[in-house]
Amino acid sequence: MRATRTAAAQSAPETGEELLARILTERRNNWHGRGRYEEPGPPEDASLPSLPNGWIWTRLEQLGFMFGGLTKNPKRAKLPKQLPYLRVANVYANELRLREIEHIGVEDSELPKLLVRAGDLLIVEGNGSKDQIGRLAIWDGSIAPCVHQNHLIKVRPVHSGMPKWILHWLQSPSGRHFVELVASSTSGLYTLSVNKVGDLPIPLAPPPDQQRIVAEIEKQFTRLEAGVAALRRAQANLKRYRAAVLKAACEGHLVPTEAELAKTGKRKSTFETGEALLARILTDRRKNWKGRGTYREPAAPDIKSLPTVPPGWTWATIEQVSEVVRGASPRPAGDPRYFGGDVPWITVGPLTADNSPYLQSVPTSLNSLGREHSRYVQPQTLLLTNSGATLGVPKITLIGGCINDGVAALLDVPYPLKLYLLYFLRTQTERLRGVNQGAAQPNLNTTIIKSIDVSIPPVSEQTRIVAEVERRLSVVEELEAVVKPTTARPSKNLASGPECWG
Repeated sequence: MRATRTAAAQSAPETGEELLARILTERRNNWHGRGRYEEPGPPEDASLPSLPNGWIWTRLEQLGFMFGGLTKNPKRAKLPKQLPYLRVANVYANELRLREIEHIGVEDSELPKLLVRAGDLLIVEGNGSKDQIGRLAIWDGSIAPCVHQNHLIKVRPVHSGMPKWILHWLQSPSGRHFVELVASSTSGLYTLSVNKVGDLPIPLAPPPDQQRIVAEIEKQFTRLEAGVAALRRAQANLKRYRAAVLKAACEGHLVPTEAELAKTGKRKSTFETGEALLARILTDRRKNWKGRGTYREPAAPDIKSLPTVPPGWTWATIEQVSEVVRGASPRPAGDPRYFGGDVPWITVGPLTADNSPYLQSVPTSLNSLGREHSRYVQPQTLLLTNSGATLGVPKITLIGGCINDGVAALLDVPYPLKLYLLYFLRTQTERLRGVNQGAAQPNLNTTIIKSIDVSIPPVSEQTRIVAEVERRLSVVEELEAVVKPTTARPSKNLASGPECWG
């Protein structure tokens, strides 16, 4: 029996049952479909949870009209009328992403069914991820005319005040439960249909309750998004601080220099300068040379083009302080004959997975045959990624293993210079990524790596610099660990079940 409003009840708030009766009347009056109008019935599931007084369970089809979209095919490219159309890529959880809008051909006869208008709900019909199936947003009318594809189910609520109520309910955990319950899974793809969407249970509250609840949800979303924005700013500030620490360290501004300490009497007036250290490294390399042919002195930097360094420091090239070699990958790439042994396979992925200065493990290994076709490096070797979008990342491997051709090794670098070089190379990452060799993929050859200019402080100063850098960066990492998990896009499901909505 349909609820009606008596004269005595006119002053009382409209109940959910009375609102539903009014919506169904409007739905019937606005019906323009083919054939005989069929009134949608109530939900059949008797196990639905109880609702607050004045509320009623409905089916989504009772509250609006359901529409499928158009299917893309080659014939549509030849149609004279080409309109913007919305795809799954444009619809996210309570969010429209409209930067990339495609066009499609439509017939005039299709437009009544396909056009979207402000207030329509767009629901994703299929997705490989269960938590993405049924994500939805309210169309804002920003593009008109506009149609939608068949992988978006359109719901046009009869009552203009319903879209936000329906949206927030379907994004709540309880609403998501019902969506996932009816989603079919075929070959790893979860799908909905117009009928399944129409059958989704929706709690219908009196209009004042709806307005109060929607207003509260959106107020909390605004607060949440403001908090996340503040955390993202903090994350960006931490990134800038990290870069500033490394820059100051490599320019002699992070800790007092040996020369400054010598003037205060806190150090001996004589100390091994960076220049003397470089000379000692070069002498040792010359003396220990066991390569082929005549020893070739490594190229020195062009001092005239470089900034002034603090007293006691000097400029050198990477080639002067290390032997640079590039890794090798067994060919053909990925051939199973080379894998499955006990030799760690060090590639770009593990080296760029985190901000740690050390590599402690890798997921893949080579066998002895793979090792023969690659390059093995000892533990404590300084590595540098040299290929792809993540080139220029240094890391010290704590494990011996084979490096692939996307990785270079800087050999024969003593501590603490090795750690200092690691932090210095971090200051060069963005510059190295800008090096253009005319290749389709960014790449650093050994010549480029060898020619990198590096500022060299005295050994004792290197030790203090590294210690201070690690102290400060450890604080940054602790703060980033707190900030990072909370900077994801806010979840649009503040309310849990009907009991939280009442």
